[in-house]
Amino acid sequence: MQKTTGSLVWEGTPVEFAGPLDALKLGIAAIHQEVVLCPHLSVAANLYLGHEETNFGMMRRRKMLSDGRALLKRVGFDIDASRRLGDLTIGQQQLVATARAASGDTRLIIFDEPTAYLTRSETDQLFKLIRELNARGVTIVYISHRMEEILELADRASVMRDGSLISTHQVKGVDAEPLTSRLVKDMVAREVADVHFKAEVPIGEELIRVEGLSGEGFEDISLTVRRGEIVGLYGLIGSGRSEFVETLFGRRRRTAGSVTWCGEPLRVRSERDAVKAGIALLPESRRDQGLCLNLPVRLNLNLASYPAISLGGILRRGDERKNANAQVKALSIRTSGIEANASSLSGGNQQKIVLGKWLIPGADLFIVDEPTVGVDVGAKSEIYKLFAKLLEEGAGIILISSYLPEVYDLADKLHVFRKGRLAASDAPSATSHEAILAAAIGA
Repeated sequence: MQKTTGSLVWEGTPVEFAGPLDALKLGIAAIHQEVVLCPHLSVAANLYLGHEETNFGMMRRRKMLSDGRALLKRVGFDIDASRRLGDLTIGQQQLVATARAASGDTRLIIFDEPTAYLTRSETDQLFKLIRELNARGVTIVYISHRMEEILELADRASVMRDGSLISTHQVKGVDAEPLTSRLVKDMVAREVADVHFKAEVPIGEELIRVEGLSGEGFEDISLTVRRGEIVGLYGLIGSGRSEFVETLFGRRRRTAGSVTWCGEPLRVRSERDAVKAGIALLPESRRDQGLCLNLPVRLNLNLASYPAISLGGILRRGDERKNANAQVKALSIRTSGIEANASSLSGGNQQKIVLGKWLIPGADLFIVDEPTVGVDVGAKSEIYKLFAKLLEEGAGIILISSYLPEVYDLADKLHVFRKGRLAASDAPSATSHEAILAAAIGA
């Protein structure tokens, strides 16, 4: 993007950037929230994308592979350089992008929500690398909505809201509790106590009962969800939790087990069957699985409603616009209008669209997979309040999150996944963060 006013000064000299390449030439690199590499190429090819090793015009693939392995070893990332990037987890792809940025003569690295898809172990590896880069004189700009990361890494913290710089605070050597309250208040223009919200809703009748369910990536899972209840699923990426809920929703085939819906046997062979029963899914990656980024907000909000607003193959355009405008207003979606492409919205507003499309037809069970990844504190609070409203209306929620404080604070019942199986099940109030993490990693 191009600036409209103001100036950029690099080491005392005014500069103008026509594009990212100009910044890269000065040693400025960026790690984006969504990985922008080539999934069909190898890890090594992605590490050296744009500055490949060549000999008389021919790429030296073996040399790139050898150098890639050495680079990954140097930065402390246990990733096979010969693997296809698209076969890695999103978190591992993020680490590859980080290793790419850390190579060469980089002087400034911008990290945008770098831990959104990382496991605790991967996050520790990243933080270690950031400290090493900083010790070598590399400047770090670290963008995050996770307060504990800011407190752990930053020397100074600046708050931006609605496109404006609100405040800047010293972090090192400052008492964490009052600083956190000040930062959160600046971020959302309200007190920190208002950000985390969980409704006290009476838990009702059983919605879904899963017994001995098995499928690709998980085995022998049993649990229940009742109306007014949040059931949390916690585990490391690859632990089987996402595969389990995708099977419940009909995206994957089950190999064993049974599902009972409102007391009756339920056989979900497709997503259509799940939607018809009253099950909604907010997938792990909203950009890849939950949205049509290059299509309007209007269309995205109506994706689950078109059968209801069509007759004989003819779409009722008035109903389509009415639905979209109603959800934009109800969910406070910040957009220039319902004809704006979904790609133009912030992460928080995109997530509201993914949730909003299910609110039009309605559902009894909402499966939400990493619902607040890359979402600012204000939008996160609004999403939590929307969950509370759904519970009050009699829905049940399955909440999957890699962020332990979130699932611990919101869930009524918590199941821990490890290597495709349930490693622990308990009410959060009857356990601890340490016990949950120990179950997840097998300690």
